[in-house]
Amino acid sequence: MKTSNMLTVDDLLISQSCERNGKIGNLQSYKELHVTLYPKLFTETLRVINDSKKVDSLIQEVFVELWINHTAGKLSLTEHHFSRAIAEKIKDV
Repeated sequence: MKTSNMLTVDDLLISQSCERNGKIGNLQSYKELHVTLYPKLFTETLRVINDSKKVDSLIQEVFVELWINHTAGKLSLTEHHFSRAIAEKIKDV
């Protein structure tokens, strides 16, 4: 889990996606969503994949993919979307 205030590659991807789609203010929304959902998703996924680095990477990948689709107007986000996308990714691990 990211604990510093430094921007990550994911932050930059999200920011670029928001800018491209005219939703510049949404980076804060993304961060709030991440803070809200990440702990629960991490705990649940760690039960299946007993490797915290893999779990963190998988969740980050899902967050970026879903958020980019969301800002492009292709998807409205719910906790269910995240859980389902993670379950699909787990099949590939």
